[in-house]
Amino acid sequence: SHGSSPKDGGRVTREGDASPASRAAFDVLLPLGEALGLSPEPALVTTAGGEVLYVDERFAAAWLGGRRDGLEGVPLADLLSSGASALLTAVVAHGTYDGEGRIVAPDGAEAELRLLARRTRNGAGGGERVVVRAEDATAARRLERAAAALGTSLDSGGTGGFFDRLAAGLEETLRMEMGLVGRLEPGEPRRVRALAVRLDGAPAAPFTYLLRGAPCEQGVGRTACVFPARVAELFPGDRVLAERGFASYVGVPLRGSGGEPLGLLAALSRRPLHDGASASRVL
Repeated sequence: SHGSSPKDGGRVTREGDASPASRAAFDVLLPLGEALGLSPEPALVTTAGGEVLYVDERFAAAWLGGRRDGLEGVPLADLLSSGASALLTAVVAHGTYDGEGRIVAPDGAEAELRLLARRTRNGAGGGERVVVRAEDATAARRLERAAAALGTSLDSGGTGGFFDRLAAGLEETLRMEMGLVGRLEPGEPRRVRALAVRLDGAPAAPFTYLLRGAPCEQGVGRTACVFPARVAELFPGDRVLAERGFASYVGVPLRGSGGEPLGLLAALSRRPLHDGASASRVL
């Protein structure tokens, strides 16, 4: 059976719940070094109180820009932007944990994690330790939120406010600060008129902007556009990017039944974007 952790929507696991590979990797009879070697995911070790003792190369490369020095004694809560408290509470109470967390990389991009942890002992008299594995769950979580947002938009009934709900779904699904539904206006120069805009969790006034010099100038009607970082620097002529200080952008074209370009869906953030490929697939 499973119980819920106090925060983060975590799921506490019992001895018999883990897969054979997971049980082997976390077997309390194995030395910690051997257990970490069997783990295919990035991993680290903390004290029972959550102070970091060891970070393996995979964890450092994936989430810390390769840095491993100076981490001993750092609280787990300082490495993770969320999830540390729920993990440690569950491990103390039940010995294991399977739940959610987040981490912010050195470049500012935030990744969503599946955290799997187990309390163990490092040899005779070695004291209790917590081995934590961190799987990148960003793509999976985005798909889950996209499905929920689509269901909400369709279940709300009627077409009134549909574009507003869609823009809100974009913002929430990708955890980005702006979601936009835009229509390509006829004539020259080419322009996009925003049918709905969501900014910082609230509806914002629609606007019209020139496609020339915008991130999706070449992609409207053809292909997805993903700029995971420095988008305002790359497109200095785009007033929306410059005024709002956006760092990342993802947009996908909207086409008619005959393939003609109709507009776009876009999401923007003030921080770099982790896993831009999955973000464009979600859109």
